[in-house]
Amino acid sequence: MIAEATASPPPFTAIIVHSRSHFFRNVHWSFSCQLRLKKSWIRLISITQLTADDGTGDLMSTMISAFDEYQSAENAKHIRRAMQENARQGRWNSSTPPFGFQAVATGQAGTRERIRKRLEIDPVDAEIVGKVYDLYLRGRDDKLMGMKAIAAHLNEWSISMHGRRWRIQNVNSVLSDPLYTRCFYFNRRDSRTGRLRPESEWIAVEIPAIVAADLFERVARRRAANDSKMHAPRALSSPTPLVGLLKCAHCGAGMSQASGKSGKYRYYK
Repeated sequence: MIAEATASPPPFTAIIVHSRSHFFRNVHWSFSCQLRLKKSWIRLISITQLTADDGTGDLMSTMISAFDEYQSAENAKHIRRAMQENARQGRWNSSTPPFGFQAVATGQAGTRERIRKRLEIDPVDAEIVGKVYDLYLRGRDDKLMGMKAIAAHLNEWSISMHGRRWRIQNVNSVLSDPLYTRCFYFNRRDSRTGRLRPESEWIAVEIPAIVAADLFERVARRRAANDSKMHAPRALSSPTPLVGLLKCAHCGAGMSQASGKSGKYRYYK
């Protein structure tokens, strides 16, 4: 809307909002956008907070925006506190449950009369989760399978993920998320910045387990062993994979590979 308003020539002469809090709840961005609108001769009109088009009106607008930002932060704090307490009592806060689970109403009403929910195992999806783990550890036809092969196999057999085709990222998410072992943490990340919070702020939520803990650990070990980020690309593809790893037991110098009989034999020295 701001981009359209500041086009040349502008397609309209005013932006009308119910209140300035519906325009922006951040003083910096609100002030910045209002300056851009003024340069294009676009008026910002609040139906419930009328202000004059002069210096006094600008001052009032800034004060109103500052109060809106404060009120928004206070509301967010109270909502976050309620959601944290909800999690401590084993309830599910989000709208869409993770694959393998379903959100079931508890019969108790929360804030704004919303029905509180908890996670329970979805029998159909949970069976698919178990199949993903089995394919990754045991493979198919005595051949181990990677995540790409597992996704292709599931799609080939028309096994969908809530109606969507499987991708490598989906398989990786199922294999790496500890919530499948009855270990779900709420408040791990800041919803605004996406940054990981300190572990002391995490809230453990007890949910039913789909995958046994020892099975999850076996998968984690194989994933770590196959992670290319843990190894130098040259070491994975080089015909001399031990160069840089082997050292002389007497002097500590690194060993290099040599060959004999025109390359028939290879050894480290």
